[in-house]
Amino acid sequence: MLLFWGALPGFDRQLKGATVQEKIAAMKEAVNRGQEGLDLAIAGLKDASFQVQQAAYKLLRSNSSTQSVKKALLEYNPYVFFECLYQIEVRLNTVNPTAISLNGKIIADGGSGKIKLWKSDTGELVRTLGAHLKAVNAIAISTDGKILATGSDDCTIKLWDLDTGQLLRTLTGHQYRVTAVAISPDGKTLASGNCKTIKLWNLHTGKQLHTLEEDGGWIDFLTFSPDGKKIVVRSSNCIKVWGER
Repeated sequence: MLLFWGALPGFDRQLKGATVQEKIAAMKEAVNRGQEGLDLAIAGLKDASFQVQQAAYKLLRSNSSTQSVKKALLEYNPYVFFECLYQIEVRLNTVNPTAISLNGKIIADGGSGKIKLWKSDTGELVRTLGAHLKAVNAIAISTDGKILATGSDDCTIKLWDLDTGQLLRTLTGHQYRVTAVAISPDGKTLASGNCKTIKLWNLHTGKQLHTLEEDGGWIDFLTFSPDGKKIVVRSSNCIKVWGER
């Protein structure tokens, strides 16, 4: 049961022992009754039923004007709702990883176990980063130009301070070499991929948020949509788009 079904008169009686569909119907009715109804939907995010959680999340996204709803959505992990929406069959060739900062000042280049940072206007080598034990396969730079993410054959992702070259943290959890990384437009989430999984991480804490199971072959590229609501994944034989339905 939900933690808080009794906010509105009669709802506690109506929903005691309710089915999943009855709970969802009650939330749809409740969100139009002011803050107490919204509190009911917020409580739905903690229901034992995945269907109730998803319905509550969608209702709250459509009624996100209050601070309590904004806070609840911010604290909730929406990646649990991601699934493959469709795929496009293609033939692709791999390339060495390269990225440029959004302000156009720094180019990061990998391929070996080292990452080289260059000034884009002069071609001057700024520094070389060399903490990976094996080849670097993927590079991404946050939109604010502060964090560099690198994925490697050593099965790790490393996060760097782009200005100083300091290694901020090393993320572990992949069983196979990491072949793709991307950072969300809001700078909060890192996505990483290989032949089996796509992992989502909190970019600033290193906490793993969710894992998406992948069966389309080795991933050689992934990116977030501009609004951060979809992830496009390219593998050896197809392109897949992940997001909420």
